Amino acid sequence: MSDGLSRASAEVTELIADRADGWDRTGLLPVDLLRTLGAAGRLCPQVPPAHGGWGLSSRSCGEFTAHVGSLCGSVRSVMTSQSIAAGTVERFGTPRSRRPSCPG
Repeated sequence: MSDGLSRASAEVTELIADRADGWDRTGLLPVDLLRTLGAAGRLCPQVPPAHGGWGLSSRSCGEFTAHVGSLCGSVRSVMTSQSIAAGTVERFGTPRSRRPSCPG
């Protein structure tokens, strides 16, 4: 695992830590967590940085997603949904729709 990927994995571990069980019980993920991960490009790690992502290769994206999934399946599910939407925008979107929408 590269240094950047290791750092990001450690960061997401700290953000999620042992909170996932509580989130599962309430059925809610903290919006601030999703905004933090989104602003850092972590919800769509394969998207190029110019479009608000992180620009990871498929292999690195898989490693990172697996790590997130080991911490919280719900956050990993959000990543999957975001990746599906990002792939659709990348293939069929206009230049305007490809602009990053999150601050950062």
